[in-house]
Amino acid sequence: MSGGWKASYEHRAEYSRRMNEALYRELGRLSTKALKRDRASWFGSLTGLLNHIIVTDIHWLDRFRPLAADAPPLADGRLAAFTLEWKPLSDDFTVLQEGRTVIDRLFCEWFAFFPEEEYGRIFDYEDSGGGIHSVPAARAFDFVLMHQNYHRGQISQILDEIGLPHSFADNSEFERS
Repeated sequence: MSGGWKASYEHRAEYSRRMNEALYRELGRLSTKALKRDRASWFGSLTGLLNHIIVTDIHWLDRFRPLAADAPPLADGRLAAFTLEWKPLSDDFTVLQEGRTVIDRLFCEWFAFFPEEEYGRIFDYEDSGGGIHSVPAARAFDFVLMHQNYHRGQISQILDEIGLPHSFADNSEFERS
């Protein structure tokens, strides 16, 4: 892997940040009613999906604490502003957009902080059902970034179905910039 684990995860976190920014820009073109309309998808509406992604990301950042309790991104006061509950963050699009921006920046800062030699380190975390898992750090990092991609794909499909043109997942545009 060119550049090593650290460079790869920093790149992926930046990609997710940029794609989320573009996603929210496209979703900002929709009315509140359209964002909250049930789409027969996981978590119902687009607002439900956005909430699920961000709440899950907040929990993952908290789960990473055993890997580096002193990590500035994990001690950042912006993260402390979010509650660690499995409930929607907000039904207000602007609040979700602001939260997404904060969380994406913290992920970028986390991967910039986390040492290359620690990616294989095994750590324990508790899942949302109370189960305890022991995994290498890189596997947990993969999951959180793939989770975002998976749900962005769902949102992309919904946008296709409602006829809202978008290109927020255009990797060639990302690589050129």
